[in-house]
Amino acid sequence: MKHTPIVFLLILANLLLADPPAAVAPVKADQSTPRGALKLYAMAIKNADPKQLKEVLYTASPTEEQLVAVMQRTAIAAGQLRKVIEAKFGAEAAGKLSMQQPSDEDIAKVDKAVETVDGDNATVTMTDAPGQSVDMKLIKSNGAWKVAVAPMLPPVGEDAAKEAVRGMSNYAEALEATAKDTEAGTFANIKEVNGAIDARKLAGTLPPTTHPATAPARK
Repeated sequence: MKHTPIVFLLILANLLLADPPAAVAPVKADQSTPRGALKLYAMAIKNADPKQLKEVLYTASPTEEQLVAVMQRTAIAAGQLRKVIEAKFGAEAAGKLSMQQPSDEDIAKVDKAVETVDGDNATVTMTDAPGQSVDMKLIKSNGAWKVAVAPMLPPVGEDAAKEAVRGMSNYAEALEATAKDTEAGTFANIKEVNGAIDARKLAGTLPPTTHPATAPARK
């Protein structure tokens, strides 16, 4: 089952923030393997690197291209918000931000994921607890593995896909606005920052975190 862009990112974050795995050989963060590409994708989110994010994502339609552009904007906005919070309230407070970005330690957990390759298609199964996992789809293009964007969009038509893109754009705008408010001294602490994000969500500024046809696929 497919899931929305925001749920897709939250799933990845939740899986990366799960309990540390047993020691395993590290996977090189590059596009020579599916797990390496997934690790590179997570690193692009962590580092708010729009260029790397675009390079590691596979698109096959104009709508998917639009989604990638918005994802780039969202990554930058999330990184800026974290920076502002660290400057205002310190690193410890930034660690309590409701929208987390993976640390280097978290990204290393991709090493334990199960990789299944079938020609130019691959599935990387991330597990956060016994009986709970999610499959990340990747495609090999011009010799490089990339995370497929198609599973991030609703499977029920172009209008729904465009709505998902608009929703992600609203999300980026909300993060940008929250960063500006924080920098301006609007909030006294991280609790108020998180409260502002929640308020925007309730007010409809942020897109819904689930979609009837795109809930996260769990095993």
